Amino acid sequence: MHRSAVVPVSLVTLVSLGAPALAGTRIALEGGATTMATTTLLDLQDVLEAEGYEVDIVSAADIDTLEEIGGYDAVLIGDTGTGDNDWSAFDDVLDDYVDAGGGVLFSGWVPYFADVSTEPNLVALLPVEASTAYESGGTTITAGGATALSDGWTSFSIPGSAYSNHGGGTKSGASVDGTTSGGNDAIVYWEVGDGRVLHHSANYVVDTLHYSHSALYDGSDPDALQSFLDAVAWVSDGPSVDECSDAPLVAFEGGGVNATDTYPALQALLEDLGWTVDIVTAEDIDTLAEIEIYDAVFLGDSGYGDFDWADFDSVLLDYVDGGGGLLFSGWMSYWTTVDASTYPNIATLMPASTWTEFPTSVTVTAETGSALATGWSEFYVSGNVDQVTVVESGATVAAYDSEGNPAIVHWAYGDGRTIFLSPNYLVSSATYSHEDLWDGTEPDAWQAFVEAGLWVACGASEPDEDGDGSPASEDCDDADPDVYPGAEELCDGIDNDCDGDVDEADATDAGTWYYDGDADGYGDPDDSTVACDVPDDHVDNAGDCNDAEALAWTGAAEVCDGVDNDCDGTADNDDAVDAQTWYADADGDGFTVVDDTATACDAPDGYAAENGEDCDDGDAGVYPGAPEVEDDGIDQDCDGADATGSGDDGGADSGGTDGGTDGGTDGGTDSGGTDGGTDGDGGSDTGGDDGGDDGKDEGCGGCASTAGGGATAVWLLPLLGGLLLRRRRQG
Repeated sequence: MHRSAVVPVSLVTLVSLGAPALAGTRIALEGGATTMATTTLLDLQDVLEAEGYEVDIVSAADIDTLEEIGGYDAVLIGDTGTGDNDWSAFDDVLDDYVDAGGGVLFSGWVPYFADVSTEPNLVALLPVEASTAYESGGTTITAGGATALSDGWTSFSIPGSAYSNHGGGTKSGASVDGTTSGGNDAIVYWEVGDGRVLHHSANYVVDTLHYSHSALYDGSDPDALQSFLDAVAWVSDGPSVDECSDAPLVAFEGGGVNATDTYPALQALLEDLGWTVDIVTAEDIDTLAEIEIYDAVFLGDSGYGDFDWADFDSVLLDYVDGGGGLLFSGWMSYWTTVDASTYPNIATLMPASTWTEFPTSVTVTAETGSALATGWSEFYVSGNVDQVTVVESGATVAAYDSEGNPAIVHWAYGDGRTIFLSPNYLVSSATYSHEDLWDGTEPDAWQAFVEAGLWVACGASEPDEDGDGSPASEDCDDADPDVYPGAEELCDGIDNDCDGDVDEADATDAGTWYYDGDADGYGDPDDSTVACDVPDDHVDNAGDCNDAEALAWTGAAEVCDGVDNDCDGTADNDDAVDAQTWYADADGDGFTVVDDTATACDAPDGYAAENGEDCDDGDAGVYPGAPEVEDDGIDQDCDGADATGSGDDGGADSGGTDGGTDGGTDGGTDSGGTDGGTDGDGGSDTGGDDGGDDGKDEGCGGCASTAGGGATAVWLLPLLGGLLLRRRRQG
């Protein structure tokens, strides 16, 4: 069933809807060292034990340690009226006691005598300011009517010889449910940590030797006694503050005109109280999975017979038996009497039957002591009521109409509850002018409806020892509040979600593990599993790009082995730890340049292993040890000079290549010969080996200056020079 969040205590409405089961609730009446121990405290002990409480009269010495005071569900604290209290003796344990879940009820001049210098914790826990302010006897205290603290009473007067000590005002964060006729807050309460603290201005816990106040608790004024019992039940965390303090989730079912007039009006009013209300049709709740999300379903007919109950009737028995609630109001008795065979489960679940008539102008009066009449007494119904005459065996009547017929009938069915209201709340306001049931014209009519709705939405409570909202019948460990069906599964060795498995893969803190096939400590990002514990051959990272290679993982050192070791997407990067330095060999002659290098695993294009020093890396014919071509102006062998015809790279005194020293331009000799041929790279004194223009002239190049020879030499010189130049270009 749906479990909604607990409403803050200041918003709790209409609680204490069942008879308290107080056996085992322990109460301490503090004041055993004062005269109250033989007067008032004895009377209060009798009153509370008659209600089923276990009650001890204690002194400060009995509860001055956390272990001692922790044995009680609540402690009642007051003063005789003479200031002879001993609160300071146990003050230092009060805050821890309340924070851990204990309850404290202050009633009896506590704000008057509280001293922050000696009882700082008591003063801090008081929900009202410490003050000597009070009202004298005759003051009337009126219930607020909104919480369990005004359950079953309306107002009462302080006896004439007693007083109301209201203190100096309500503290911020505290709530009020009851005021005095003097305009002061009479019942002020709040929750502190896991505990509860309440101040009641009526002086219940004072000494009868000084005040004739016994009418507050001896039953002569029932409202005064009930107010005291409500206060004790609340601070001791008794059943009077039960699951009905939750704001329920309910569904108004009806596909007719109700869905457009009455239902939206009621929806708005209930949501103002903190409820969650959905207006649904039959198809929204015709399976158990759909209907069971609601704490209760409200059923009625607009008045036109436009209902569709038969469409979901088949799931209703299981729904209610499992803890759901049904509220019937709006010609339900009429239709189940006329045609019970169409919706047999509704007829079975109705706690009243046998429709007779639909009278108008009746008064509905609550039965005294009814759990469904804690905040109202009677109201007038101007429109029709859906009157019944038969109350089913086991059902209870909470109210009758003025014609003597049952008006509000309820019962428990399985783990759920159903209730019938003869006033037609759930009919169409377009057809019936019945808005006075909720518009404030008849406040008790609206109060009766709200109490009925809360009661039916609470369901029949099951034990829930750990308070996790899951009853013992469903909880696989009702001693652990973190374990219940639907809880988050954790990797802690416990079946947190009660599904029969421990630490399964859907645990919220389960890890993702990656297969590590090569056992290098890094996992395959494409092969993972989720589990609480690491599976075999798995690791907690996805850093492997090659799970078949133990030398490859994210961040590994890159080496020259053909493998992408560091998982950067490239194998044998230039930053490999064993990458070599390569030297430029642009001309591919096998000889390199030392000042042009590259680092890589393999030689880049145009680079080679270091080999000598190439003096011209743009000419493949130039390198150390290359064959030298004489007199071509190129240093082929990189020895620093060009080779000459004499075997070296330079001219001689007798006239070498490209200029002798004595013979004149282009290799003349002392005897005036010419360059010994165009491709001989220089003549000599006797003529070059490559003497002629065809390389075969072995003449002496002008052996003597004979008559007529000079003229021939003159015209030959230009010709020989041109041939030589042409030959050089061809070379």
